Amino acid sequence: MVLGSVFGLSALIVVGALRSAPYTTLTTSAPAGIEAVSALFLLLPRAQCLGAAGLLITMLVAFVIHAAHHQYQWELFLYSAAVLFVAVQGPMSKEQLEGRL
Repeated sequence: MVLGSVFGLSALIVVGALRSAPYTTLTTSAPAGIEAVSALFLLLPRAQCLGAAGLLITMLVAFVIHAAHHQYQWELFLYSAAVLFVAVQGPMSKEQLEGRL
């Protein structure tokens, strides 16, 4: 659910940035696009490490940039914890999926 919200919000940011002034497009839509693609990669078992790395790096850069402007985005730590959990846990096995259904 957290990953779905990360992807959804990132996609909305990209769309909003593309509709706004041209000078904000690259600085806003590029990180949001990287974040959205990384969230999708995190859902694919073979690309899970790449997706986790992309999301964690993007969130770290976003936190540093916001902190430099005294805008502390503490929810990025919650999202990072969810990404780390999914990356460490890995994909569910068939037995785990059958047990959940």
